[in-house]
Amino acid sequence: MKNLFLTLFLMFLAVGNVMAQKAVTVKSFTQTTDHISGGDRRKDLNGNLCALVKVQVVDNIERVEGNRIGNIVKHGVENWVYMCKGSRNMRIHLQNHLPVKVVFQDYHINGLESNRVYELVLEIPDAPAPEQFIATSNSSAQQKFTLNYTPEHAMVLIDSKPYRGNGHIEMQLPVGEHSYIIAAEGYITAESTVKLTEHAPRVITEVLAIDNSAVSVAQSNGNQPPKNAKAAKKQKKKETVTPKTKKPGETIVGGAIANAAPKDKSKKKKQDANIQKPTSTPKPAAKPKALNKSFSYISNGVTFKCKVKNGSATINGFDVKATDVVIPSQVSYNNTSYPVTIIDTHINGNNYSAQRLVIPDGVEVIEKYAFSEFRKLESVTIPSSVVKIGKNAFRNIPGMIFNIPAGINESSLRSGKEILTR
Repeated sequence: MKNLFLTLFLMFLAVGNVMAQKAVTVKSFTQTTDHISGGDRRKDLNGNLCALVKVQVVDNIERVEGNRIGNIVKHGVENWVYMCKGSRNMRIHLQNHLPVKVVFQDYHINGLESNRVYELVLEIPDAPAPEQFIATSNSSAQQKFTLNYTPEHAMVLIDSKPYRGNGHIEMQLPVGEHSYIIAAEGYITAESTVKLTEHAPRVITEVLAIDNSAVSVAQSNGNQPPKNAKAAKKQKKKETVTPKTKKPGETIVGGAIANAAPKDKSKKKKQDANIQKPTSTPKPAAKPKALNKSFSYISNGVTFKCKVKNGSATINGFDVKATDVVIPSQVSYNNTSYPVTIIDTHINGNNYSAQRLVIPDGVEVIEKYAFSEFRKLESVTIPSSVVKIGKNAFRNIPGMIFNIPAGINESSLRSGKEILTR
C-alpha cells in the first residue's frame, strides 16, 4: 500500500512539472527574399550551401533535432540554425518550455532551399514578443563612439572594418572593447583599443605623427624646399642665366657666348688638358638597413601581419573577418618596401570567413597547413612564381576552385601532398 502511494505521488509530481511548462506555438514560418551573406555561409558534407533558419523565441534553445549543420549561433533572442538543403522539419528543445516540432509543409514550404534565409517565430503565452526584446536589448547594449583624426584622408579600421570619414567618424557600437587602426602614407600608424560602457559615450582624438624617415628620404633626393623667401630668391637668381648679345660669328651655348669655330685648335686642346678629372667615382646610394621586425600593413582595407627578414617579407596573418583577401605583393615599413615571398604555416589558425583568396606573383613558398580548415574558401589563385607548397596547405576545403599554373598538379594539391615545382 505504501509503495502504491509513493508511485502515485511521483506520478503526480511528474504531471505537475509537465503542466508547469507552457506549450510553445509557431506564430509564423516564412522564407525571406534574402540570400545568406558571404561571411555567414556554411556547407554540408557534400559541399552544398546550407539554408539558414533564424529562430526567434524568448527562451534558451538547448538543442535542435533535424538535418542541422554545425553549432547554433545566438544573436540575442534570435538563434541561427543551419540546415541541409531539402530539410522538411525540425524539432526544437527549449530550456523552460515543452519542445515544439515544426513541419515545413504546414507553412507551404516543401523543403529548404540552398543559400536561402528563413524566419521562424515561436510564441510563448504571457511572454514579450521577440522583436520587442531585441529592440530593448540592442538599445541598452549600444553606446555612441566618436573618432576624430588627422590627417583627414587617413584610412580607418574599426574592429577590422574599413571606414572613411574625412577626419570624423561617429557610430553606435556594442558595449565592450573595440580596436581601431588609423594609417596614412607618410605618417606613423596609430593602433589602439577603446572600451565602451553603458554610462557615457566616448570621444577619441588621434593626430598621426609624421614619419621622419619619409621626410629624410625626400630631403636626400633633393626635394627639400628653400627655408625662406630670401633663400628661394637667391636660388632662383643662381639658376637664372641672362644670355649676352650675340655677335656675328658667335653662338650661344648654355647662356655663354662661344666662337662658332675656334681660331686656334692647339689652344683648345691645351685648355681641355687643363680640365681636372674627377679623382674618385660617386658613392652609390646607401642600401636600406637590414630589418628583422614584425609589423602590420594595410592593403585593400585588410590588415596583414608581416615579418621582414633578410630583405623579404613573410605574411603570417590577416583579419579573420575578411572575406575577400588579396595578399599584397610587397609591404612597406618606414617608407621602405619589401617583397612578399613566403606565406607562413597555420596562418590565422582557422579562418572561417575568407571566401576568395589571391596570392600575388612573387610569392615563392606556401608553408604546410597554411590555409587548412578555411572551410568557406570558394576559390584560390596561385601564381607561377610559387616553387613550394607544403603538406596539407589547403586541407579540408571541399568544393574549392583552384586557379593554378601548369606546373602544379591539382589532384596532388587537393590530396595534401607537398609540391615542388623546380
